[in-house]
Amino acid sequence: MKKMSKSLRKSLEPILQRDSLLRSFFESKEFNDALTIIKSQERIDEDYLAYNIKKIEGLSYELFNRVCNSVFYVLPPVEDPTMRSHYTIDYNGLRFNLLIGQGSSHWTERI
Repeated sequence: MKKMSKSLRKSLEPILQRDSLLRSFFESKEFNDALTIIKSQERIDEDYLAYNIKKIEGLSYELFNRVCNSVFYVLPPVEDPTMRSHYTIDYNGLRFNLLIGQGSSHWTERI
């Protein structure tokens, strides 16, 4: 097997760092605490948090997205056959949703 060049290793560093951060966050107390807050709500849409339509104590827009990004990074998503570019993950009593279009949107709902 050929050795990885220094330039390739350097270009992969941000990806490897992101991988490490998302995986360690997924296993953290902060993640589990946020998950408890998310599970206490019937449904959370990231836009509600972003535009202060719905305020949830202990859960910011940034933390909600961090949780969602971590879940979608660590666990395998399922593509919704009825809606193009819609992916879901059922985890710990919640359905995490990701819709990808010109941007992306996360929401959760209890299952």
